[in-house]
Amino acid sequence: MAKTIAISQVGGVIAGSGAPAAPGNVTAISVTGFVDPSTNAGQLTVSVTAPTDPGDTIVGVHLYLEAPDVSATQPFVIGTSTIGDGSTMNGPFSPLDVGKWPLSQAQPWTVPFTLPPGLDASIAIASRLYANPYSVSYEPKLVQANQAGATPNQTFTLVPTNSGASADGTNVTTLTGGDGGPIGIVATALSPVNVSGKLETPVLVDITDTPANTRGWAARLVLTVGNANPTDPANQQIVSDIITQAGPVYAPKGDGITTPHSFVLATPTAITNATVWLQAGLPDPGSGRVHKSSGGYRWNNIVPGITPSFPITYGSTVGTVDASAVLAATIAASMAVVNGLFGVATAGITNPLLGSGAVATINVQNLAITNPLLASLCVQAANLAASSVTATAIAAAAVGTAAIQTAAITNALIANLAVSGAQIQSATITGANIASATITNALISDLSVSKLTAGSASFSGTATFANGSNSVQISSSAVTLSNGTQEVQVTASGLNLYSGAGSVGVSINSSGQATFTNGTTSTVINGNNISAGELDVATLKLLVNSPSLPAGNVSSTATAGAATLPSNPQGFFWITLGSTTYRVPYYNA
Repeated sequence: MAKTIAISQVGGVIAGSGAPAAPGNVTAISVTGFVDPSTNAGQLTVSVTAPTDPGDTIVGVHLYLEAPDVSATQPFVIGTSTIGDGSTMNGPFSPLDVGKWPLSQAQPWTVPFTLPPGLDASIAIASRLYANPYSVSYEPKLVQANQAGATPNQTFTLVPTNSGASADGTNVTTLTGGDGGPIGIVATALSPVNVSGKLETPVLVDITDTPANTRGWAARLVLTVGNANPTDPANQQIVSDIITQAGPVYAPKGDGITTPHSFVLATPTAITNATVWLQAGLPDPGSGRVHKSSGGYRWNNIVPGITPSFPITYGSTVGTVDASAVLAATIAASMAVVNGLFGVATAGITNPLLGSGAVATINVQNLAITNPLLASLCVQAANLAASSVTATAIAAAAVGTAAIQTAAITNALIANLAVSGAQIQSATITGANIASATITNALISDLSVSKLTAGSASFSGTATFANGSNSVQISSSAVTLSNGTQEVQVTASGLNLYSGAGSVGVSINSSGQATFTNGTTSTVINGNNISAGELDVATLKLLVNSPSLPAGNVSSTATAGAATLPSNPQGFFWITLGSTTYRVPYYNA
């Protein structure tokens, strides 16, 4: 049974901003149930249809049983008679909590319950089942039927087990024994028994009574597994012959189990629940068959809560062992069975054993030992004697270039090789071999310059030697020395000095002519001459051979001392002293 606790507080509100979104309501509820008047214990069979969830994801439903139904709007009726003046029932709304049932659990659900003491369960009880949806984080408040926003609910009738009505499954014969009490059974799943290599579970069933005054009464045992619907004949397994008397039911001999039992089940590898039913019947007068044949009977319908039943649990997580599988596994481990064939166990043949076999070369030649077979051998270095791996043996090995290229030869393996300088010097390394080799910068950077001897080297293209930001670049057209910002370049036409990438610089050609460049303007010095342009010296600025005169600087009345100057000067010398600029005119001679 589910339990709840009350949470209270003084002032304030619980952290958060309102209740979460409510899960969607189930769209249909199916419920039947019975109750034992002697104990008030009963059982419901419930199925629900999950919603297309508009709110928080629904996890399951919280079931509440209202017995009797105090929420009905119709007059309460017993049989066909209305109680009192036909008023609806009154009383507190206090449904019985029968637990939370997740939708992931297979349906229909078998829901046990116990009615409160003092409630007469010997008569049919008009009842109601509520299915309140809940999510991971929220369950809405239970709302009584026929109220605004009522929780999904379904009415039904709780049937007492001693009702004997035909709708309860006793449509052929009653289930009352010779003492007037109901017939019952007790079923016990015994310990599994190994029968011819298979585990089987015997089940012993004991019948408490039989009807004394019902002529031709008979019964049989029927098994249903798990939550399968017991009313569907497709789910019913008949596990006994015809039964006509009370007491233990014994199976026919010959099944290999000596323990007294009623029937045998193959033991599953998981714990399994099942129910054993006692299905009663009477001979079928129209069948013409004797009562010993199950086909000559009309059987009661199996109805949960009416048909006598008893639950059992059986199964084993240990199981049995297939002897043939054990033998194969043992042989494979100890005698080297590979792919179903006998082979040689690992480390089973040692060198002394091979030595005594005297395997001559001719014997090896006669064997079909191909390169693929040799390639698949796991010959480790530790298995080779140090004295047997000689230079001659390696030279004689037919190891092709393709085999070497595909071999997993790492730097670590190469580093372990004892290759002396004399061997490298005597090696014939041709230009074609070097050209086809993949020599990366990383490999070149690992070279030790001290190992290079004097001589001549030639190459095509461009070579760059760098150390940090300093570099020397040699190409077919120039040699350039750079420190990252300043460069000196020697070409066939002269010497170039740069500050930055081709900005301010000096170029001296092979004729001794110097060109000073500031990025946009160039000044050429050729001997003692300075070409047209500007020469900056401190704050003195001379404009030489100006191609045009600035507007507003032409005067015909300017005088200098006592002599009148010509009307228009040829140009001006500009002298800037501090921030003031002065113009000095000059004229043609």
